[in-house]
Amino acid sequence: MYRKSLNRVERVAFETYVKNVLPNEWVSSWPGESLRAGAMAVKNFGWYWALHSNRKTASGQCFDVYDHTSSQVYKPGSAKAVTSAAVDATWGTRLTRNGKIFRA
Repeated sequence: MYRKSLNRVERVAFETYVKNVLPNEWVSSWPGESLRAGAMAVKNFGWYWALHSNRKTASGQCFDVYDHTSSQVYKPGSAKAVTSAAVDATWGTRLTRNGKIFRA
């Protein structure tokens, strides 16, 4: 991912990425079903761009997503127990259309 505020590309484990995006994109106090839906949306969006991105920095480094509203808001250390539980509960599920991951 491209860390805009740091002006650099960072590699982050995908599950860590999803757990540190969900509480910044979804309201953590929402019901569990909503949080699980959000976990699926965050995961599918990130996964789609990991498979389809051709983004590069000015210096030629490849990256899939931005860490801000141009993609999804990623903040290291922002994971919460309730949102991480939603990610864990849905981790083995994927959304596909015609057998392919789609952009959520």
